Amino acid sequence: MKKGMHQRASVSAMLLLIAALLVGCSSEDGNKAETASKAGESAAKADPFADAPSVEVADLQSGLALLNDMVKSFKQSVESDDAGSLTELTGQMSGVWVKIGTEVKSGNPQLFESVNDLLAKLAEQARSDKPDRDALIEQSYSLYQQIRDARKQLQVQ
Repeated sequence: MKKGMHQRASVSAMLLLIAALLVGCSSEDGNKAETASKAGESAAKADPFADAPSVEVADLQSGLALLNDMVKSFKQSVESDDAGSLTELTGQMSGVWVKIGTEVKSGNPQLFESVNDLLAKLAEQARSDKPDRDALIEQSYSLYQQIRDARKQLQVQ
C-alpha cells in the first residue's frame, strides 16, 4: 500500500514539475513576444517615416514647394476638424520628406534635423487617438516656417 501511494505522490510531483516548466516556457514566449513588440515600437520611433508612401518628386525645389503646400493644407484640415485629410496628408508629407530629406541633410544638416524633428512630432500627434488640435496647429505653423527657411537657405525659390 505504501508503495502505491509513494508512486502516486511521485507521479503527482512529476506532473506538477512538468506543469511548472510549461508555464515558465509559455511566459518566456510571452516575454519574447512582448520584447519583439517593444522592439517594433522602438524601430517606429527611430524612423517615424518608415511607413511613408512612395511619392514622386522631381527635385528638391519642387519637393520643398510641395511639402510647403501640404503643410498649409494640413493646417487647414486641422482647423476644420477633417481627420481623414489629416491622415492622408501626414502620409503624403512623410513620403515627400523621405524623398528630399537626404538632399536637405547634405545642404544643411542642422536644418534637416529641425524639419525632421518637427515633421516627426506632427506625424506622431496626428496619428494619436486624440490629437491635440492646438498642438497640431502650432506644430504645422512651425514646420511651415522651417520649410520656408529651408527654401531660402538652400536657395530654392
